[in-house]
Amino acid sequence: MTFICLGASAQSLSLGTFHAIKGLGLHLTTQDADSLEFNTYLVYADMAGVVNGTYSTPGIKACYIHDFTLMLFPGDGSITHLMAGPGMSLGWVRDRDSANYGLSCSLCANICCKIMFDKRVDIAVGFMPEIGLFARYDNSGAATTVSMYYNGLRYAVFPYVSVAWRLR
Repeated sequence: MTFICLGASAQSLSLGTFHAIKGLGLHLTTQDADSLEFNTYLVYADMAGVVNGTYSTPGIKACYIHDFTLMLFPGDGSITHLMAGPGMSLGWVRDRDSANYGLSCSLCANICCKIMFDKRVDIAVGFMPEIGLFARYDNSGAATTVSMYYNGLRYAVFPYVSVAWRLR
């Protein structure tokens, strides 16, 4: 029988919120103690068409991102990371002006500035462009159409803000 003690593991773990025009959600981020790499698991409500009042129900999206620290700036009571990394996302969302939900499958990138305070609070501001495919069932022609996922690039110019608390 194997027991896992989370308190004794060598990983830093943080849980936080994700705020952007494209969606609102939660994320879990891990970091190895001897590494400057971060793994982020993000689940959020895709707000395409909801923010402007066109639709009343959001879609749902999940992302995985592996960030690398490009530059590190130690400060008084905080450490600032300039990070970037690749990722992937999968969601049941709307694209552009489509009234129908569809499946989006995308490659994404993350570019952000993350400030890790000594009080176990992290704040990140960044951009997350996506490029991928969008498949939806067309009610009028009773066929499945596959197209480029336009909202991934459309919302790339809008920044996100993330606030997290380091659990360990």
